[in-house]
Amino acid sequence: MTGRIVIIGNGAIGMTAASELATRATGAEIVIIGPRNRTGGASAAAGAMLGCFGELTKYSLATDAGRRKFALGLDAHAMWPAHLDHLGEVGGTEPIKTVSDTFVVLNAVGGELDSENFDAMLAGLDEHHGRYEIVDSVPGLDPTPTARPLRSLWLPDEGSIDASQLLASLEASCSRLGVRAVDAEVLELQSTPSWCATTTNGERIEADVFIVATGAWSADLVRTITEDVQPMVSGSGVALVTERVMGDGFNSVVRTANRAGSCGLHVVPLSQGFEYYGATNVIFERPETRAHLGVINFLTDCVINQLDRLAAYSRIDKVVVGNRPVTLDTYPLLGRVEDTPVFMATGTYRDGLHSSPAIAAALRAEILDDEAAFDPVFAPTRRPILEFTRAEAIAEFTHQQVSSAFESGLSLTPFLHAQDLQAVFAPMAESLHDRLPDVVGLHPDLVAFACLSRKDPESVGRIVRHLKGCFT
Repeated sequence: MTGRIVIIGNGAIGMTAASELATRATGAEIVIIGPRNRTGGASAAAGAMLGCFGELTKYSLATDAGRRKFALGLDAHAMWPAHLDHLGEVGGTEPIKTVSDTFVVLNAVGGELDSENFDAMLAGLDEHHGRYEIVDSVPGLDPTPTARPLRSLWLPDEGSIDASQLLASLEASCSRLGVRAVDAEVLELQSTPSWCATTTNGERIEADVFIVATGAWSADLVRTITEDVQPMVSGSGVALVTERVMGDGFNSVVRTANRAGSCGLHVVPLSQGFEYYGATNVIFERPETRAHLGVINFLTDCVINQLDRLAAYSRIDKVVVGNRPVTLDTYPLLGRVEDTPVFMATGTYRDGLHSSPAIAAALRAEILDDEAAFDPVFAPTRRPILEFTRAEAIAEFTHQQVSSAFESGLSLTPFLHAQDLQAVFAPMAESLHDRLPDVVGLHPDLVAFACLSRKDPESVGRIVRHLKGCFT
């Protein structure tokens, strides 16, 4: 291919796509646009865990769409060894810090949802012949007595990668391959008089192909060319990078199963005695760039009580904030936007960095080889995928909120039962669904955003209008 390909977004997906295209499309000019500091970007704030089975929840394999998304993750997981070898050869950087294994613990701190997701993980491992062992002890784990694990398993094939080193290696690779990097943000995509991107530094960059990979900022960018892309919100996450002072620390990833609205508590060992503790997830209308004090308090309490009491002595090196791109159905937006030269590669929620090699390979096949490489189920202009009925969505939201309350330290008197709390949350979800078409059951994470988060009421109205337009 000749001409120019512009990639908007310099996170893991955008940078990997730039490297892949520059390697294969030797006759094309590759341009990547994104702020060098990546403030608020999900990739820059990631740990990052590289896992498929460790991410399973009770929903993951329950539907056709869920199984297709899981298959994308499996494909990506198989690509990582060759991907890292390629980056080392092209970029000439030092080997990236990786960890080869993960321990998953189930403790009694959260509610019943933790057990349900842990069991779903085991079922998925058995169904897909994933390697695991049930273990009696977890190296480095030293929680408070009331947070001792009930069950634990070892995943020898799922680990982590140092995300900051990965991004540095991708930058070096792109530079050596001749990719032009523009330190700016894109204000608008325009189709007339010719297709171009207008940037914050005043450039007007024309191209034959555009790839939108700006994470939580993506939907607003393409709305200038179509209204059919579903709205997106931002899963704001906070994590801590600390320096170990007391104790030996961790040599493996240690995590819980995914929890209510969150990605599961986890620790990722970094280099030279540093550790990454994450992560929270609170959905906001727009990306957040600064951490909230209450969220940090919640995270540190979880780390010290559930992972390692000696982490209380660790020095905080930095607080990182990232924003996960969340669609209305939590599934990604992948592929060409209708009959335009614009491709989307976003909406990956928690899986963007891990899925980046597979997404980049599919972009290369679609753009350079004219192959239909993306699953049409995740087409950018599709209707939101419905996985819940109205009744199921309300019930699951209340169930998750009760589990989250226990994780946050709720203690009930002997005269109350966990089920009694459902009466607190159910009316909120019922009121929201009264505004939606009868066939729509919104994902629990989106119900939590609409009912509980700090937000502009208009943002909920925008979601309601889009769903009404799709299903009435």
